[in-house]
Amino acid sequence: MSDSLGASEALGAVSLNSSAEINLCSTLNSSSLLVSCGTVNLYDDITTSGAQTYNGTSLNIAANLALTAGQFHFNSVLDAGEDGVTTLTLCSTAAGADLNFTNQVGSVRRFGALDLSVDGNITQAASINSSGLYISNVSGDVVLLDASNDIDSLSANLTGNGSISLRDATGITLVGAGIVGGDLSNIYIKANGTVTSAGGAIVDIGGNLTVDTSEFEAGTVVFNNTNAITTIDNTFVAGNFTLTTLDGNLAYKTDANGATSFLQVGDILKVLNASGVENLNYSIGNNSDSVFGSSLSGGTGALNEVLLAGELVLTFNSSNNILNVSSAGGSKELDLDLAINDSIRIIANAGGQNISGTNTQG
Repeated sequence: MSDSLGASEALGAVSLNSSAEINLCSTLNSSSLLVSCGTVNLYDDITTSGAQTYNGTSLNIAANLALTAGQFHFNSVLDAGEDGVTTLTLCSTAAGADLNFTNQVGSVRRFGALDLSVDGNITQAASINSSGLYISNVSGDVVLLDASNDIDSLSANLTGNGSISLRDATGITLVGAGIVGGDLSNIYIKANGTVTSAGGAIVDIGGNLTVDTSEFEAGTVVFNNTNAITTIDNTFVAGNFTLTTLDGNLAYKTDANGATSFLQVGDILKVLNASGVENLNYSIGNNSDSVFGSSLSGGTGALNEVLLAGELVLTFNSSNNILNVSSAGGSKELDLDLAINDSIRIIANAGGQNISGTNTQG
């Protein structure tokens, strides 16, 4: 089909059936569209006020195009026309309409970008393979937890208090505006690679942030977060974790008994405020499962808590009551006069390491 359909006046319900292949080569404007075919090739935009339903073996997006519908039903594999290049924009206009990918997206040829706008939830039953995933105006939850997902870059705008749960087989970079949500929005990202942000992308949510890169030995997380009330839920980071918050504070989700969530960082944990100034005295919570590697500039932990990797050397200056703790992982000074009523914890995180000490004066 190569002639424009419904250009001057929208058609009614359109149903296309074939035992072979269907090519839609021009725009279509109708109340609904039902396509049942082995292979469907789309070359131009399609707009329906009602549902668009695609049944068959394969739906091939042969060019950069936009599909607009009240609701989408993809019951076939969805593939790009040109591997890593083709862009598909999906806009669902019906109130509360969910978008569910029941089959693989980009299984043979990955998409260059998927732009999704949905007034409901976004879910999947099979993997998504796209260089970019850009989500806008989503009022519900985004739940994409297939372990084979391969998404390079992500941005999302949650218009309500929806949350994002995402798994990725490689690493992922927040781009554009980053992830922006409501006061109750939560983020869960599990990636077998680095999780970072670029070009001013931020995390701005009022709920819990959970990041898991534990399956990737060198997994690194770098986030900019402008919402000071964002809290850390149980989080694993195999490599470095750098978090920039409005005031440079690190907060943890707390249960009814006052126990905080755990944070496990294999290498460097660094917390910065909005001006880029590092906070060396942030809290590490009270969960005994929290584990930290080292620190760029002097230990990881609260004022009276030092956690450093490697062999620790303690040097106490009795003239000014300063205790210096140092190792290959960094160093930190404790003023014992200020900490006289508090306990002090000194931990060699690497395990099985020596702690030695000297007493000096002057």
